[in-house]
Amino acid sequence: MTSRAIMRADLTIIPLSGSALEAKQAARAVTLVRESGEDMGRELPFVLTFNRTSPPPFTKKIEREIAAQMTANDMPVLKTHLHNRVAYNAMFMERLSLFELDPAAVNGLEVAIENAIQLTGEVLEFIRSQSQEAA
Repeated sequence: MTSRAIMRADLTIIPLSGSALEAKQAARAVTLVRESGEDMGRELPFVLTFNRTSPPPFTKKIEREIAAQMTANDMPVLKTHLHNRVAYNAMFMERLSLFELDPAAVNGLEVAIENAIQLTGEVLEFIRSQSQEAA
């Protein structure tokens, strides 16, 4: 089922946190995307993105090392990390979007929204660049 979704997607986003175990799982996901592309006879676009990471200035050395290794192995990695924020958990607890949450009830909502907007912008830019390369 995962392969079917990958084959139909405009972009496969592979999330990982800053741990060696998740980096290994992300590498397995990249292999699945590449194998699915081989089955279709074309390269399928994908990108790795860090999530649940500590916001700056607390970025961990291991996260930087994992990102460098992924890039060195021709795996695209988004620069923007989706940081571990209370607001993201609140979305699921309250079943509301970030914009629907009450800023008085959710600590750090404004920075969570800004972080999500940054990530979304980078994903859109990645899709645009992939479209331009294909044309």
